[in-house]
Amino acid sequence: MAFNPAGTELAVNGYNEVTFWEPSTGKLLRRLTNVTERVQALAYSPDAAWLAVAGGVPGRSGEVALYSLKSLALEAVLGSFGDVALAVAFDRAGQQLAAGITDNSIRIYDLASRRERLVIQQHADWVLALDFSPDGRR
Repeated sequence: MAFNPAGTELAVNGYNEVTFWEPSTGKLLRRLTNVTERVQALAYSPDAAWLAVAGGVPGRSGEVALYSLKSLALEAVLGSFGDVALAVAFDRAGQQLAAGITDNSIRIYDLASRRERLVIQQHADWVLALDFSPDGRR
């Protein structure tokens, strides 16, 4: 699950979908249905324009995708993998996205170019959670 930056919307993962809810009333606002089979992580961009979705099919495939929250359209698949992506986080400026993958790596994507900028492979096991430092440098 992930709240938008204003706390007025909650995105919740599901099987092949993400649902969006109004927290104060519990009202279903909309559905995003063209997502990976098993969604493992969600993150709103700081300006609430984008939703990053990580997931896949265990042992078969994984992906990190970026969706427009205005149109609910797929903007880009930033990365595809042989196993599931488990975590995603935007930097505070909304210029980079970090993803934790079951291949024991962290991948950093530049959102302007939609390209992988850095791969960090120093982990002994799956990367289950991650975040940027407040200044965005780490």
